[in-house]
Amino acid sequence: MSTSNNNKKSIMIFKKKQKSLIVALAAAFPLFFSSLSTNAADLAALQQLGEQVFWDKISTPPRMACVTCHDPRAGWTGPHSQTNLTQVAITGANPHTIGNRKPPSNAYASFIPPFEEGVVGPPSGVRGGAFWDGRAKGNIPAGSTADPDKIGDEVFAETADPDGLKAAYGRLRGPTAVQALGPFVNPAEQNKADRAGVCQHVQKAQYAPLFEQAWTIPITCDEANVDVNYKRIAVAIAAFQDSGKVNSFSSRRDQALADDPDKKFPLNGLTEQE
Repeated sequence: MSTSNNNKKSIMIFKKKQKSLIVALAAAFPLFFSSLSTNAADLAALQQLGEQVFWDKISTPPRMACVTCHDPRAGWTGPHSQTNLTQVAITGANPHTIGNRKPPSNAYASFIPPFEEGVVGPPSGVRGGAFWDGRAKGNIPAGSTADPDKIGDEVFAETADPDGLKAAYGRLRGPTAVQALGPFVNPAEQNKADRAGVCQHVQKAQYAPLFEQAWTIPITCDEANVDVNYKRIAVAIAAFQDSGKVNSFSSRRDQALADDPDKKFPLNGLTEQE
């Protein structure tokens, strides 16, 4: 037998033994090997999903999106000067309705902590939560919850990697995510009849594959899953609002702080007045 044939035979035997070893190790340590082969959490996909939903006119009729009230050209708040000067709140998707408040800027809103009482002095004794009226407290429950207005561990259940997704996305379930649960089904805002209508819209959208990419499972809108998938959409919106596209940190103060060696005031590069 030639040297070439001997080499080929040796390589085949080595590959066979190598394959057997890998199979044996995978059987012995399934969790380790599954973690190597799967990187389930995809924050970039979650942010992209949230951005697509943010710009999509999901409302009934389809004339209003999240960006209608939070326009980047106006500092992520209402862009219409006449509205700001007169009725203040923005007209809803139903043109005969008006919202209850002027939309606050959602820039840097992801840094707002959950609502707490008794942590600061008078007059209020409270801090955190989105909106002065406490509409979106954002307190993250321990474990899963059936409460439609809170986002717990249920959004990670039934995914390919519950622990991995919770580690990557868990902090995004605060006030900005809870706030995102409201406008779609508010008659004075986006005016959808129910959460199922929002879920079905996203399910049929061209960007629907981003949902599965981010959450490891396809979006479904049956009665058993519509509420949890609606919450997952809200978490995606919060992820976008937590991204550099919304929180640019590009003001003169931000730039001066970044350039200052000791990060202490007064900052280098700012005038005395600034």
